[in-house]
Amino acid sequence: IKASEGVNYKDPALDSHYDGLHGKSDGKPDSKKLYGFYHYARPDLGNTAVAEAKSFLSYTGHHAGNCIYALDWEGKALEYNPTWALEFLNYVKSKTGSNPLLYISASQENTRSYKAIRKAGFPLWIAHWYVDKPSVKDWDEYTLWQYSSSPIDMNEFNGNKEDWFNLCGKKTTKPTTLEIGDKVKVKTRKDYNGVVNDSWVLNYTFTVMEMKKDRVVIGTGKAITGAWNIKDLERVE
Repeated sequence: IKASEGVNYKDPALDSHYDGLHGKSDGKPDSKKLYGFYHYARPDLGNTAVAEAKSFLSYTGHHAGNCIYALDWEGKALEYNPTWALEFLNYVKSKTGSNPLLYISASQENTRSYKAIRKAGFPLWIAHWYVDKPSVKDWDEYTLWQYSSSPIDMNEFNGNKEDWFNLCGKKTTKPTTLEIGDKVKVKTRKDYNGVVNDSWVLNYTFTVMEMKKDRVVIGTGKAITGAWNIKDLERVE
């Protein structure tokens, strides 16, 4: 939901959009819905990043812990150094405990360096329309992908409900630390490639055989059963 732009500008549809999602007009945070707010950057108006971040949070800060936040970096903002965006994101994180996203187009992400923002741990919301997969340069992967503008802006979240809440700062899941040789159980029949396996996999104890980032190959120790996302595995003590 667009919340604000520049300093002291609240989007006129902010409340109605949130009320429609929330189902009430009390303006209270919703701990069960998956939602977020973004701010449209206007450094071209002479505003500092902190001034705009404070203005943004004056409208949305009470939702901290229940929503994700994002900075919309486009238009005239692209004429300015991305350090402005980094300062904005750092301020929002310091005040909310969440990890706000940076929204940019694929053409911008592919031609200008945003490594400092990626290294700071801020996720990517990329706009790349009408392609099978977005082109990403500085990030290992996208968190949100705006893949179409018709009939409205359409987006795909690269994760599940727990991942969304983690971005909000809820920390509903603990990071999973695994090593080759560990014994694990799978928490879902769906493997890394999205294939739904037979129900027996939920009752079997596997051995970690290979690891590459979030992709973990499991099996009997001799034969490979398949690959699962690390977040979908539970270590057996």
